Amino acid sequence: MRQLVPTAALALSLLIIQSIPTQSATITVIKVTGDEQYGELHLKLNGQITRGDLDRLKAVVQDPTLMPKKPHQAHTVLHLNSDGGNLKEGLNIVDYILGSSTSTVLDAKARCFSACALIFMAGNYVYRDVDIRRSMHVTASLGFHAPYVRVETDFGYNKAIRQLARMFKLFGKQGYAANAKPLMRQSLQLALLSKGPEEELNIDTINKAGRWDIELFGYRAPDKITRQHLWSTCVNALAWRYEVESLEPNVKNLTEDIATMHLTQHRTDNFDGTFSPTVRARIRIIGFQANGLLEDHGCDISYRDWSEFGLGVSVWRRNQPPKFDGIGYGPIWSLYPGELKLSRLAK
Repeated sequence: MRQLVPTAALALSLLIIQSIPTQSATITVIKVTGDEQYGELHLKLNGQITRGDLDRLKAVVQDPTLMPKKPHQAHTVLHLNSDGGNLKEGLNIVDYILGSSTSTVLDAKARCFSACALIFMAGNYVYRDVDIRRSMHVTASLGFHAPYVRVETDFGYNKAIRQLARMFKLFGKQGYAANAKPLMRQSLQLALLSKGPEEELNIDTINKAGRWDIELFGYRAPDKITRQHLWSTCVNALAWRYEVESLEPNVKNLTEDIATMHLTQHRTDNFDGTFSPTVRARIRIIGFQANGLLEDHGCDISYRDWSEFGLGVSVWRRNQPPKFDGIGYGPIWSLYPGELKLSRLAK
């Protein structure tokens, strides 16, 4: 009996399970760095993901000749360039990565779709805690495919259901980051499920990267921080806290009587006998709607230089203390409007 499967994420899994690429991915060593205390192994996975790729990856990582003096702490950096492939093998690689200290990177112009995108989202770094660690160049392409397909048998349908359940189980785990974020936020899972035939979800804007905990590199920093930059940072911080696509339709028309910004000058101790001038901004949005409630929200922002660690952000709600959410010290790219395309930020 022929069945039509209308669920986008399920269809994604069925498509990748049934695909049989003609050539497996290549796994090559880019470089090895470090010493006896800390070592980094940079690898590149390039091409279609097929059965056996996990074994090939493990063979390279475990090759004793690459790090003759085994460091006290070893970390793998996996550079990805793949249009996808076999979902089951992709999830096998995800499971393996989650059991190790392996961050993921998309270099300039790299492509990463379908099963590759799931592997990318598993990037992590282990020291005392386990933290999310995945980064992409602003010119790279990252996307999740979700077309419909037909299933010919009940066996194939059940097999796909099991793989889909495994995917959500792996990416729904809490505690991989210091602030207990899941590897894949619920809003991203829902965005995948909402896709129709032949559609894909591309991570191509500031908001999508920040909202789903993806670090960016290779971008241009603004020459000077303006009030508009500070406003964008606050809007982004609130959007990422509440996992919404954008706050701009709600706040872009605010007038001075319901949105305020106060700037103050301070000096920050550098703990080396010197002090840096620091600007602090408090932005208040009155009557902003979040989770069905109209309440005052706002942001406290401070910056002192143009380093990656020169920007600090906390968000707050009326009658509640400021909450340190997501942005931390940096990223500088949160100064840009959430809807801005990443490709426009390339240096």
